[in-house]
Amino acid sequence: MSFILDALKKSESDRQRHSGPALFEVKLAPPRTGLPPWGLAVGALLLVNLGVVMWMLLRHAATPAPGTPPVAAAGASAPPLPAPATAVPAVATDRSAAPAAPIPAAAGGAAGAVPNPEDFTPASEPASSPTVLSPHVRRGTADGVPLYQDAAAAADAHLPQLRLDLHVFASRAQDRFVMINMHKLREGDSLPEGVQVESITPEGAVLSYNGSKFLLPR
Repeated sequence: MSFILDALKKSESDRQRHSGPALFEVKLAPPRTGLPPWGLAVGALLLVNLGVVMWMLLRHAATPAPGTPPVAAAGASAPPLPAPATAVPAVATDRSAAPAAPIPAAAGGAAGAVPNPEDFTPASEPASSPTVLSPHVRRGTADGVPLYQDAAAAADAHLPQLRLDLHVFASRAQDRFVMINMHKLREGDSLPEGVQVESITPEGAVLSYNGSKFLLPR
């Protein structure tokens, strides 16, 4: 009996040796607990890149601080601007001093002729009289009709705003017409404002308003 069991065991061992190890006898590789070398290299590169980015951000954040002093310097340089303003009054004083020169000359001439203080007063009047009379020079037609600008300047005139858009003068009265404030008018016609066309002359249109005549020049 033991001989048969030994023969069976021997045949079983021979069969297993020729057929290879069983499934349950295959040895599995132990699990890896540490990181691979390439993972460590990638992690190191990421840390280096992160450090570079942080350094650049801190550098850009610190750059505006040195940029502010130029603004302060520009503000500090602004106060010298009043210097030209002071130069302008200096020029004005020089100009005001220039008209004062003729006064001693007139005084000297008056002293040479007659030492009378009354002569100095008429000497100053001719300088101011042209400026006073020039705005009141009568302008208009040969018949003495004033211009529209002069008539409107009067305090009691109250003339409406008039504008001569077109002026046509012809030898025949029926061919003459004007356009005032975009209204076509002939001699004898009136505007809605009450201004009447008395006559059309080569110089413009003679108008009347509330009994006063004036020339609207072309």
